[in-house]
Amino acid sequence: MNLTKFAPVLGLAFLAAGSPALAGIADDPIPSIDANNGAKSLYIVPGVIRNNGLDTMFVCTSLERQDIRVAVEVYGRDGTGPLNDVSIGGGAGSNNGAETVVPGGTVTIGTGPTVSISETETISGLPNVRGGAARILATGKRVLCHAFVIEEGDDTAMPSEPPTAAWALPVFKKGKQNGN
Repeated sequence: MNLTKFAPVLGLAFLAAGSPALAGIADDPIPSIDANNGAKSLYIVPGVIRNNGLDTMFVCTSLERQDIRVAVEVYGRDGTGPLNDVSIGGGAGSNNGAETVVPGGTVTIGTGPTVSISETETISGLPNVRGGAARILATGKRVLCHAFVIEEGDDTAMPSEPPTAAWALPVFKKGKQNGN
């Protein structure tokens, strides 16, 4: 048997066996966020922060003709996660970071509470996140989302004082950036 004919095939087999498997935000299974409709991963947002008085806000508007569910899964810098459970029926702590959106409606899901933003929901129990990422899921395809980091603010300060720190985060859909 001439092994030189099989060397390229064997080399590819060894490379495939030694390649690390994808994990985390890229290929975690999509959880069930609605009892009647399956969800899709719509967007990936790098640069998520919940640390030192800074939080990340995810603002999503539905262009669908019926109610949909939108959910935000937060991942740590090291790819671990999700750090919150957006699934339905997962027991205590489930459905954390998921909201129903009416046609034409907008929800704001935050990693923590802020003084200047009125969040629809604040994801509870998140640890400090520095340079993490998020995956935005929805039961509809026609959803527009924006993400930004903002300081939590001091509720004892004058209400008219704007936050001193805020910046937009890029939102990616299918590997393409949708603006800043």
